[in-house]
Amino acid sequence: VDTRTPPLFGANPDAKAVDMARSLGAPAEVAVLDIGAGTGRNTLPLAREGYLVDALEPAPALCKVLKEAVDAEKLSVGVVEGNILDPDVQLPRQRYRMLLMSEVVASHFRSVEQLRQLFQAAERLLEPGGALVFNLFLSDGGYKPDDLARQFSQVLWCVLFSRRDLEVAVEGLPFERLADESSAEYERAHLP
Repeated sequence: VDTRTPPLFGANPDAKAVDMARSLGAPAEVAVLDIGAGTGRNTLPLAREGYLVDALEPAPALCKVLKEAVDAEKLSVGVVEGNILDPDVQLPRQRYRMLLMSEVVASHFRSVEQLRQLFQAAERLLEPGGALVFNLFLSDGGYKPDDLARQFSQVLWCVLFSRRDLEVAVEGLPFERLADESSAEYERAHLP
């Protein structure tokens, strides 16, 4: 935080996240939990539009930056320092219409078991009919990453999963896939 020039995680919110939130109803009726919110690249624009946004961030320095931005703009955002996998984390709401994890799965979850725990937490936190919006590095075609490829991806903070890994992680959970598209292509088509 002290050595990088802001914005730390990009100047624009994720177009897909904003579009999905807009599809879920009037802003004042849509509660959003931004998991791994960083300094608020998605939290702040959604709050400005009137969404009921809470931000969960494990890094104290990033929470501090986000809280300062929320206070400066007088936005109503609950900023919580904590980890989504911690069963004792105290969130402002019991349920959310949208859970957003932008660039979180791709960098912070290192195994199918952790991914499974994440989806189990999402199941507890999502309203019926809610949306879980996330992006990750997913192997393409028939490529099956070996242990070396997976370890190298972790070193680069871009953890690689296969489609089978994703299927195993959600097996038996009440999720329905609404979209499966390239984040890069979607953002390229919808951002300035």
